[in-house]
Amino acid sequence: MAKVDLNRVADGGVLRALENGLQIIRRKKHEWSEPLSKLNPKKLKERTGKVWGSKFLAFWTLESLVDRIESEVILAGWTSKAQSPNPLDVVDTREIGLAKGHKVHTIRIVCDGRHIHAYPIEDSDE
Repeated sequence: MAKVDLNRVADGGVLRALENGLQIIRRKKHEWSEPLSKLNPKKLKERTGKVWGSKFLAFWTLESLVDRIESEVILAGWTSKAQSPNPLDVVDTREIGLAKGHKVHTIRIVCDGRHIHAYPIEDSDE
């Protein structure tokens, strides 16, 4: 089977269809772009906030992100039969992204019934 170039998948398109019936979709607003590294702190806070969306750091390729989402969803036991399960917050030991201008360690994985996507969120104080 030929390997799919995930970078060619459109925003909202399916990056991977899982055996459990769920589909991981692409949300470009959460992907890193090089111009972010040149922003001042105020602008970076704006560009990684609610409107523009938090961003995964550059080391997260689409393939590594999809692999991580798939493994976490399988571990959590999500299937297409479970309608809109509660969001899954996964804490990483590494800094994984930016939310509101701050480096964060937490990925939120959400499902609307069949489609899954993920984004960095602010770390909780727990």
